[in-house]
Amino acid sequence: MFASFYAKLIFIVLVSLFKQINCKCVQSYATICDTIEDVEQLSDKASFMDIIVGNVTRRANPLKSYDLYELIPFKKLMSLTIIGQLDRISPLAMRCEFDYELKVLNFYNNDIKKLEKWSIPNLTLQKVSLVNNNIEVIEPGVLSLGSKIEIMDLSDNKIEVIENFVFRFWFKGAGVTKTLILRNNRISYIQVNSFPETLKILYLDGNKLREIQDGVIQPLSELLELSLSRNQLYKVPNLSNATQLQFLNLSFNNLETVNNATFQNLTRISLIDLSNNKIKEISFAYFSYLIRRRVPFVLSLGFNEMMGFDFGNVTRNFENNVELFLYGNPFGCKEFDKIQVAMKDLKIKQNACDAKFHSEGKTPYCLDYQIIQPWDLPYPVKQFLKSIENNRKLISCSLYPVHYINQLGVSCVA
Repeated sequence: MFASFYAKLIFIVLVSLFKQINCKCVQSYATICDTIEDVEQLSDKASFMDIIVGNVTRRANPLKSYDLYELIPFKKLMSLTIIGQLDRISPLAMRCEFDYELKVLNFYNNDIKKLEKWSIPNLTLQKVSLVNNNIEVIEPGVLSLGSKIEIMDLSDNKIEVIENFVFRFWFKGAGVTKTLILRNNRISYIQVNSFPETLKILYLDGNKLREIQDGVIQPLSELLELSLSRNQLYKVPNLSNATQLQFLNLSFNNLETVNNATFQNLTRISLIDLSNNKIKEISFAYFSYLIRRRVPFVLSLGFNEMMGFDFGNVTRNFENNVELFLYGNPFGCKEFDKIQVAMKDLKIKQNACDAKFHSEGKTPYCLDYQIIQPWDLPYPVKQFLKSIENNRKLISCSLYPVHYINQLGVSCVA
């Protein structure tokens, strides 16, 4: 349902960019209105199912406060999108019980600085999207008691802190039950127990996290996907209870070390992306025991600072179900050759993305340390990494396991 709705929305937005609409509300795939006032003037409100207000080309002037209590007459409404019209969602206080059909609530490109307590009523909502609204603060209690929103997206805002009781209630119960997306905010701190224990998917990419406290991820025993790319993390968060995790993205952080206990409980993992960090030393043995027979596994360690890669005492035949991405590390050329031999012996595949970088020949893949004097060592390594950084955009490819859930692409280049 969500996919078909947003396909309609994209079509409508494109039409609005190229065709002047000379009436206040137009019926198409959905009812399209210029302003909130036009919605209020609609007759036979009980018959409308999809309403879109505003467009992406301009904001209303002045912006308005909106009270979701105004949805009461729209008894069949299933989706509501408001674009560039609002500066506030009015709290509903105790007027929180709605017995209607609304499934999708989408506010985009508004100027809502704060999500206040009781802003979102207890509807039958399945998806709430509040992307790109200049939101800075989310008050605890923003979701009314009893809410069971499957997907909530607050990406592209200005949120700095995630407080407890925002996405979950003070008693055991989730306001957001499955997917929470908080990409591209300014989050630097998350309180312990902020996230519902029922979460399956959590995306926190593009924030300012340096560290995540133990009690943040630890309660999420049902988590399947966790993406923390493009933060400032200097250590991997506690994942000891994330035993169902299948996808873990820690790329583009400041990680320098990973020990053999970091991932030991991730017995269902299919992809770990540690690329674009500052890791200098790591062993394949840290991951080998996680790999299940005949289950594909992808490990990305590309674009780090490793001069070698240790396979430890691993002798197992991985039957080409394991893929490694290692490009962009300043390996010695002899070490590079050893890695290739070990991968062949263990039947570990070179990731297609990795192979593409090597085959193009546009950037170096190893250093001959035998001809480099020890006191000169930092300079050629620095030049190697600089060359990689300057040329990495020459090749675009995707680090992406074929059978990965949700078809989420993970870029292996900036």
